Amino acid sequence: MLQTSVRRREPDIPRSALPPAASPGHLLPAPRLHARRLPGNDPKPLPVRKGERWEPPMGLALTVLFAEDETPIRDSVAQFLSMSGFRVLKAEDGYEALRLLTQEDVDLLFTDIVMPGLDGIELARRARRIRPNLKIMFVTGYSAKASEALHLGRVLYKPMRGHQLDAELRSFMGTP
Repeated sequence: MLQTSVRRREPDIPRSALPPAASPGHLLPAPRLHARRLPGNDPKPLPVRKGERWEPPMGLALTVLFAEDETPIRDSVAQFLSMSGFRVLKAEDGYEALRLLTQEDVDLLFTDIVMPGLDGIELARRARRIRPNLKIMFVTGYSAKASEALHLGRVLYKPMRGHQLDAELRSFMGTP
């Protein structure tokens, strides 16, 4: 039997087109995230221009309340969730999240565990008093605090990739 292999040639990319090496004070551009289409629907084309975004058909978007004290993380995760078809409410701390929880119809509380003031674990306890059936998911970079949150909801660990977050959320919420 004759075996052959085909070697794929990578495209030539000029060095000037590559981002500079990461160094203190210099951030590399974030990877582009792609929205998923909802099965059985005929959504508008995915966004291609700045400021334009895809909206899921009315009534299909689950609402996620995302509480995170670090602004860059809060904004990038909220943007990713929105592009994945979720309606997103952002809170910069536990107190703001509680206020939004009493004013909005929320399907999932997605919170960082370690935050100044009202941390994610206490936020979850108070949220359960307001809405006993609320689904709660935590994200943390500190495994020591995670054990306290396990009895309140699912715990995800930082760092994670967008596709991992999307899969975990959809699995937890029971959506395709």
